[in-house]
Amino acid sequence: MSETVVNLSDRDIPETDKVPGMQHVLTLVVTVDELVEVGESDKGIRKYVPITGGYFAGQHVNGESLSGDVLPGGADWQLKRPDGVLEIDALYSIRTSDGQTIIIHNSGIASQADEGGPYVRTIPKFQAPKGKYDWLNQRVFTGTIDLVKGGGAVIIRVFQVL
Repeated sequence: MSETVVNLSDRDIPETDKVPGMQHVLTLVVTVDELVEVGESDKGIRKYVPITGGYFAGQHVNGESLSGDVLPGGADWQLKRPDGVLEIDALYSIRTSDGQTIIIHNSGIASQADEGGPYVRTIPKFQAPKGKYDWLNQRVFTGTIDLVKGGGAVIIRVFQVL
């Protein structure tokens, strides 16, 4: 691989047409139990939300539909920092309609935006078995989380960064 030398001493940064796009891949409706507050720690207030189940639907990278269930037993481990930002660190599993189990590690932040409601963004990473769903291991994703009115569930939308 050859090296390219770029001189940015004059602060002239070249434009690019390689701006990543996004494609919706998956929507999960995740049912949750009541929040458990662990307490004050050296980094903020620790708490977690048990994941009790749910379901998902979306589209495989080749256009084929993708659906199944969210398995109970995961949790969203949270840290409310002194600056008010909530760090999200969820680990849970899904099972596809054809019986494949996929682990999702979804980390991110939630903070209060100036306008338009809270800012919640995540970076889901998948651990899928080799084969039909291996493409999940080979892409970068981002996501959003919305609370369901009345509680008891959240909606997670996952987008592939193109």
